[in-house]
Amino acid sequence: MYDGVKVIKIAKSFKKGKGSQEVFRSLSFCVKPGEVLLLTGKNGSGKTTLLKIISGLLIPDKGEVLLNGLSPAAARKEIGYLGSEERALYLKLTGRQNIEFFAELYGIDNKTIWDRTEKLTQRLNMNSFIDLPVEDCSLGMKQRISIAKTLIHHPDICLFDEPLKGLDKAAKEIFKDILKLLLKNKKTVLIATHNPPDFQGVRYKVKELHP
Repeated sequence: MYDGVKVIKIAKSFKKGKGSQEVFRSLSFCVKPGEVLLLTGKNGSGKTTLLKIISGLLIPDKGEVLLNGLSPAAARKEIGYLGSEERALYLKLTGRQNIEFFAELYGIDNKTIWDRTEKLTQRLNMNSFIDLPVEDCSLGMKQRISIAKTLIHHPDICLFDEPLKGLDKAAKEIFKDILKLLLKNKKTVLIATHNPPDFQGVRYKVKELHP
């Protein structure tokens, strides 16, 4: 069994007008536990599409994705996915309530949820806004809450789509420290980004996608 992420000859196209637009024809690569892979490329190169396929939100037309030897559907509880969508959080709930809600979906007991939420609140420096309604939070605050929501169940496979979006310099450094901790704990990490130099100081590999 291959631990980590293994993408095997996946193909994906979308309907466009009367025809179709090919995103991937036969894409293959592997990412091992304890590695960070940055997915780069121009807009339309398929970065977000690829993360959605790996997470199980999209199905490839051909090929296969294995996460620790399992299909994305079978490995659902091992996946932490931070999407790029603005409405990834419930705006009327507080940051804490959002994190707790998503933790409950993974069947985590209340005491563990409380302990992990407190640790993530401290690590991401969220004390000043964690109990505010999300609709009253800035973009950077929402992004930190989303990062906490992504990591609350201690996933083995961590997928981040533009995780530094909206973060100030201090918050970006916090996120890079989290990446180093994920590496130390042998997590498998994939990040879609337009700017790999933003991750300077973190050991990573790069895969460029082409439209």
